[in-house]
Amino acid sequence: MNIKKLFLLFSFLFFTFSFFAGLSSVQASDGSGSCVLSPTGVVAGSNYNELTITFTAEEKIENGNLKIVIPNYFSSPKSEIGSQGHTTASSNGLIGQIIFYQQEITVPLTLLNKGEHVSVVFGKDKGSNGFFVSSSAVNSEIKIYSQIGVGGSLSLISNVPIIQIQSVGGIDVIAPVSKFTNLSENQIITSKNFLIQGTVSDTGGSAPEDLKISFDGGVKWESASLKNFSFFSSTWEYNWQSILEGDYEVRIKAKDFMNNWESPRSFKVKASFVVEQPVVEVPVVVEVPVVVETPIVVEEAPAIVLAPAKPMSEMTTAELQAEITRLLGLITQIKAMMAEIFGTTTTGISCAITSFSRNLSLGMSGDDVKCLQKVLNSSADTAVAVTGSGSLGKETNTFGPATKAAVIKFQTKYVGDILTPAGLVAGNGFIGSSTRTKLNSLLGK
Repeated sequence: MNIKKLFLLFSFLFFTFSFFAGLSSVQASDGSGSCVLSPTGVVAGSNYNELTITFTAEEKIENGNLKIVIPNYFSSPKSEIGSQGHTTASSNGLIGQIIFYQQEITVPLTLLNKGEHVSVVFGKDKGSNGFFVSSSAVNSEIKIYSQIGVGGSLSLISNVPIIQIQSVGGIDVIAPVSKFTNLSENQIITSKNFLIQGTVSDTGGSAPEDLKISFDGGVKWESASLKNFSFFSSTWEYNWQSILEGDYEVRIKAKDFMNNWESPRSFKVKASFVVEQPVVEVPVVVEVPVVVETPIVVEEAPAIVLAPAKPMSEMTTAELQAEITRLLGLITQIKAMMAEIFGTTTTGISCAITSFSRNLSLGMSGDDVKCLQKVLNSSADTAVAVTGSGSLGKETNTFGPATKAAVIKFQTKYVGDILTPAGLVAGNGFIGSSTRTKLNSLLGK
C-alpha cells in the first residue's frame, strides 16, 4: 500500500452560548492530531451537546481508517438511536460500518477519491441524544488519528468554540507484534478441530491490518480473523479444521496499515487424537502345561488345543494349510508362556536392524517396523495377527492399525517399564523412548 496524504478538516459544532470565529491549522507528519477544549468550548457539567468532525481527502484513499478517541469525561459514543452519545458517520465516498469500542470511534475508509469527505456526528439530534460533559472535562483532549496518510493538516472553520490544536507526529516504521494466547511450544492437539487465538498490537502509531498463519513452517500462509478491533491492537483467531495426526511448525506474522511486516514467530506442536483410557489391572493366571492324553489342553484363555479336529489324512489341501497356520500360532503361544514362566527373552528373533533407534507411529514403514511386529508376535498376548498379513512369519514393513493395537497391548503389559516412567496411565500405540528401551532389552541390546 502506497503512503498517501489525508487532509483532515474538523468542524466542531457545540450548542453553547459562547462561540469564536477564527482559523488555525497545524501539520502532523502522520495525518493525526488532537484538540483540547477550553473552558469556554464546552460548559462543564452541561448536557445535550453535539460535535461534528469532517475529514476531506487530499488524495485518493483506499482501505484506511479514521479514529476518534473521546475523553472519559464525555458520554460514550453509541450506535443506539435515542441514547445519550448517539453517533453516526456519513460520506460521499465509500466507507464501512462505524465501529464502537469503549470511548473510541473507528470509521473504515473503503475508498475516498480526492475531495470526497467523511463526517462523524457525536451526540446527534441533540435532546436526549446529545452527549453529557462532566465537571472534570475542562481542557479535555479529543484525539484524532489517521491510519493512512503522511503530512496531512488539521484545520478549524468558523463558528466553533475556542479550541487549541496540538499535533501528534511520527511515521510508523515499526512492525506489529503478534502472540498466541492458547497455544504453546510442544503442545499436543487432541482434537481434529482447534480454534487458535491470540493478540496483535502495533506501537508505531499505525494499527494491525492483517495476520497470516502457516502450519508447514512458512511454505503456505492463510489469513486469520481480526476481532475486537482497537486502534493500536486487536485479538485474532483461526479455526484450524480437519487436522491430521503428526508434527507441525505453526508460524504467525502480522502487518500494519503502513505495510510493516512482522518477522514470523513459530511454535512446534503435535496432533495426536488417542483418547487415554484408565489402566485396568487384570490378574494373569499362568498354569504350567500338564501332559495328558490326547487331546492335550493347556488351561489358559483361550484354551490351547494341540490335537487337530480330524485326522490329517482326511483333510483337504485348504484344511491342511489352515492346520499348519494354527500350529504355528500355538508355537508362538507356548513360547510366550515359557518366557513368562522361566524369564526368557526374545533374543532368538532375527531382524534386519540391530536396535530400535527412532520413534515409530501409525503410517510409518521400514525394517524397524517389521522387527517391531516380530517382537510383538513373539508373545501371544501382543501378537499383531493370528493369521494373514502381520502374523507370525508374515510380518510386514507397514505400521498399520493392527500394529498400533498390538503396541498398546505391549505397553499395557509392561506398564511399569513403559507407561509409568512417562507419566502415562494407558498405552497410546506410539513408539517413544521408553517403549524403544523395552523393545531393545527384549532384543538383548
